[in-house]
Amino acid sequence: MIIINGEEFIQTDKFDTQQKLVYPNKRCETMMSWCKLKRLTCKVKCYCDNPICRFYNSELNEFPFINVPYVKEKDWVECEIGYYNIREKKAHLDNIEVENIIIENIKIRKESIQHESFGYRYGRNDLELIYDYEISIIVFSKDKQSSIKRKLYARDKIRKESSTIIEKKVSSILCLFRNTIPLINKYIRQSLPIKYININYIQNTLPDKNCYYVDKNREYCLFDAMDILYSMEIDREKKIIQFGKGKEMLINYYIMKLINYTLSINLIYDVGTKTVYSEISDDLLLKTYEEIACVLYLNIIKNFDKEIANQFYLMEMPKEDTNNRYPMNKIETIKPDKTLLDSFNFISTLEAFHFIDGVTRVGRDDVEWTEKSFIFHAKNGFKPSNDLIIGINNILEIELKLSETHNNSKECIYSYREVYDKDYIAGLARSKEDLGSEELRKKSFYRLCIYLMDKNNI
Repeated sequence: MIIINGEEFIQTDKFDTQQKLVYPNKRCETMMSWCKLKRLTCKVKCYCDNPICRFYNSELNEFPFINVPYVKEKDWVECEIGYYNIREKKAHLDNIEVENIIIENIKIRKESIQHESFGYRYGRNDLELIYDYEISIIVFSKDKQSSIKRKLYARDKIRKESSTIIEKKVSSILCLFRNTIPLINKYIRQSLPIKYININYIQNTLPDKNCYYVDKNREYCLFDAMDILYSMEIDREKKIIQFGKGKEMLINYYIMKLINYTLSINLIYDVGTKTVYSEISDDLLLKTYEEIACVLYLNIIKNFDKEIANQFYLMEMPKEDTNNRYPMNKIETIKPDKTLLDSFNFISTLEAFHFIDGVTRVGRDDVEWTEKSFIFHAKNGFKPSNDLIIGINNILEIELKLSETHNNSKECIYSYREVYDKDYIAGLARSKEDLGSEELRKKSFYRLCIYLMDKNNI
């Protein structure tokens, strides 16, 4: 295959069959006026949908070339890589260079899995082909004076029935040129040290075993930083505080620095667990989890700078003292008063549920509906103010009601339940199918934290 500007591919065996077209063709001329309106046009070049047409109207003669050979079952085979000359119709093998990155080699391995089909497809068995890639790259610094070697991994899945492809999930090579390489070059252009490049995040721009990958254009936002805080764990016996479990992609050097300044700690990166941790003082251990969380959320919201966060999100956490590298300007530290802390403790008790439920009825159509509910617990005699309840209602677009409590109970419960999309179905109704309750809880909690900041003019 030939790569066109990292965006498209064309197979070399189809190249000769398409070159009989006239360039530029009538489609090009019609596209010219459209492109001109979009400020994309240049009368010398062609921007039509035909990639071959763009080939011939390009100022370049050579394009990156990748040839995937015949792959035996579960054997690693090295692909042919280099450049293809469209004038001479010849390929020469070489490393592929894109700005500050060199692709040394690409290895591929195939695994075949036979699936039995049921239902209306009974007897039409499908064959799933899994292609694993091992991509070796060299990353150079901006001045080309230093370099590092890294390996990236990816996976494609193709589902076939006889010789017909019925499902195809992602293209690893396309993701490599469209997502991964531009992102690495973006990091290098910022003159940041290449040895600290966040390979955990970079790896996520290629499809994994679940064919999941991250768009390179994704920006690091405030909710990403709050996800790091949400993962906080405190081991009081070992006197350790930890962040980032299961969130290694979001671990951001800048956010870690903010946490360091806020709690007066020194977070370091643990390669084994892919988390950041620090020892904490006895004074900090005397505080409750909610007290520490309150201080962190308020200070991160107050001092978060999106531009700086996006500059450093591609930098991995160092495995040494983080406070001595790239020192930050002094930040404004917020210490919450009792009223603010009580309000935070109240919203921290939030429980959220979002699911599909149903009832099976013998001899009649089943009933199915979608349900969303929120529950807050006012503990230790705390009574939220009317302003706080009204604010929560407005932010979440709900209407909390005080539930009945026992006379001797020190806990009050505020709840809201919404049932919608109720319908009768001619089949088996679903029961307690979760629609993202935890994600609903997190996002609602984050919005309420921001509301508390605004409410208290912080």
